[in-house]
Amino acid sequence: MMRIILSLGIGLVFLFIYQQSVSPIYAGPITVETATSTPVTVSATTSNGMIEVVSAEATSDFPRGINFRVEIKSDIVIEEIALRMKIGQQKSGVYEYFDIEPSQTVSADMFWNTNTSSRYIPPGTVISYSLEVSAKDGLTLETKPTEIVLHDVRFEWKEIEFETISVAYHGPVESRAEEVLNAIVTTMSFMEPVLGESQEDPIRVTMYNNVKEMLVALPPGSSTIRRELITEGQAFNNIGTLLVLGGGRLSTGTASHEVTHILVHRAGQSVFGNVPDWLHEGLAEFGNVSPSFSYDIALDFAVHSGRILPITSMPGKPGNPEDVIIYYGQASSLIEYMITRYGPGKMRELLADLKSGSNIDDAMTNVYEKKKIEIEIIESLRHFHNYGSCHGLVKVLENIPSEKNKVRLVYWLYKVLFFAVGLTRKGRLNIRIEKKKREQ
Repeated sequence: MMRIILSLGIGLVFLFIYQQSVSPIYAGPITVETATSTPVTVSATTSNGMIEVVSAEATSDFPRGINFRVEIKSDIVIEEIALRMKIGQQKSGVYEYFDIEPSQTVSADMFWNTNTSSRYIPPGTVISYSLEVSAKDGLTLETKPTEIVLHDVRFEWKEIEFETISVAYHGPVESRAEEVLNAIVTTMSFMEPVLGESQEDPIRVTMYNNVKEMLVALPPGSSTIRRELITEGQAFNNIGTLLVLGGGRLSTGTASHEVTHILVHRAGQSVFGNVPDWLHEGLAEFGNVSPSFSYDIALDFAVHSGRILPITSMPGKPGNPEDVIIYYGQASSLIEYMITRYGPGKMRELLADLKSGSNIDDAMTNVYEKKKIEIEIIESLRHFHNYGSCHGLVKVLENIPSEKNKVRLVYWLYKVLFFAVGLTRKGRLNIRIEKKKREQ
């Protein structure tokens, strides 16, 4: 009953926030041209002569790559031309040289391949680039950065936007794009108490209309995976770009879930370590404004079949598809418990501690004064019908002074729970057998 009331309360909050963000939330559709930058002309004069950038252009050929073309003149011999490129919100950039013959007039092309795993760039990403030109006798020139958007050239795109969020779409699906944009705005408002104030860095969304369109846009991967797996959406956290399947029935929930991944990445990621999967996925589903019931069903199945996973101790998501769904359900339930039990401020502190460089074990101890597995087992006990009888064990767990003994007890509790569930299943099976015998 408590879980139903809590879910209803969260739903009402979602509804209120959603109503506050009802259209019009943007000025209107904006037509987007293909990803070709406006040619720049930059010059620098020194006592030794002059370098002039006659033109510098970048053109999308997604999914193959990006074409760069430059034309440069100088009073003295040009020896090197280098390209500096920054991809989305990535901290590091790309530095690559054009292949040229030294001359006073140079026209050169460079094709940056993006259809490999190591160089893949998702469509809709903002690319910032500049040139460094070196001539004889130490004469140099650096151009100011120019931005382009790497659009998928197979389609003619339009955009709707609100503040730093933009959604690109093609075809007569503006209303669906509005729904996706509203879902993202609502998610960011809802998650602000948990993750902190919404960051000012842009988030760009590209919405495809069907699976066939979107498969080409996804990162290069196994052909088997491409045939058997339908990807509803994918976030590229360090770039700030999101792909969504607009034709899917879960498009708003997918956009909401995936954009939360970007927000969690920005709130908790550091150069020293990653936000663990269970925390990432749990927060992403907690922030989902249109959640699927499949995770709750999977969690209920796991509880009654003894398949609860020790998610906080696992290095990542499991490989078995059924276990993946259970993993998501447990992660979502655990995060819901942590936020409702200890408050959103604690979760915000946890992510801030991770971002400062702490590992997840130290961060959990610093913020919650408990080991992650302690909170996990306490939360797991809530799912069993005999929770009242387990309450004393929880109190014992909380008061044990030795951390080593506490962890041992946690694993012992896991075994007891699995054994109890197994006996319950066996008892129910025996009852059904005896009933069937009596009926015969």
